[in-house]
This record gives sequence, C-alpha cells and structure tokens, in this order.
Amino acid sequence: MNRHLEKHNPKAFYPCPHCSKFSGMKAFTRRDHLTQHLRGYHNIEVSSDSDDPQSSSSRKTALSCPHEDCSYHHDVPPSLSLPNLRRYFRTKKDFTKHLREVHDESLYPCDAPGCGRVGGRGFFRKRDLSKHQKDHHEDSDSTLKVL
Repeated sequence: MNRHLEKHNPKAFYPCPHCSKFSGMKAFTRRDHLTQHLRGYHNIEVSSDSDDPQSSSSRKTALSCPHEDCSYHHDVPPSLSLPNLRRYFRTKKDFTKHLREVHDESLYPCDAPGCGRVGGRGFFRKRDLSKHQKDHHEDSDSTLKVL
C-alpha cells in the first residue's frame, strides 16, 4: 500500500534537463527512468559511478556513418577534431533515418531467401530481426548478421 501511495505522491522528482515535456510535476519519479530517457531519447550516456544523471560526467555519444564516402563518416572522435569540419548525428533516430534514406541500408537485414526486409526495409535492432524471423521464417536457416 505504501508503494502505491508513493507512486502518486513521490518524495523526489527527476526532471529531464534537456526537454520541457518531463519537467515539474511530469518529471520522472525514479532516477533509472530518467537515465533510460537520457540514453534512449537524447542519446546521452550517463556514467554509472555518478549519482546525478544531470552531472557534468555525462557525455554525448557521437554517431558516425559507416560509409567512408559519406560526409557523416569520421574515424576521429569529435573531441579530437575541429567541430566545424565534422558532421555527426545528434540522435539514433537521425542515424537510422540517414542509413535508410541515403544509403538504403539497415544494420540487421533479413537474410532469408525471398524476404523483402533487406536494405532500408531491414531492421535496426537485433531483437526486431529475431522476432521477424521467428514469426515469418521459423523453419528457415537464416542467421543474424551485422553489416
């Protein structure tokens, strides 16, 4: 019963410092939910040894295109390069959209013969490909592979 009451009247709130959607009374009531939001939505990795996910120890993960001829491809980390000369994706969503639309590619294409889920119509999460193969190619010998 106490757990139920605390859910509706939490003692602490964990607002997102990057968006107004999760601030004030709409802030997260659990720190791990804020951490998950920062990683998944804002693509910010929070160090595990820090108690405060909003601290300066959090760092932005730069996503780079794997194609060498692309303007978004970089072998050098952003901290070692000139910021005006490098282009990176701010979110995973932008990265996947770029791979689909510019290169017609996905990280996890289905390798079952005759399946249309290849190229940009493939999957970007291993678990989505596994579910697809289980639902549509259960007796096929297709295996998971990464580009």
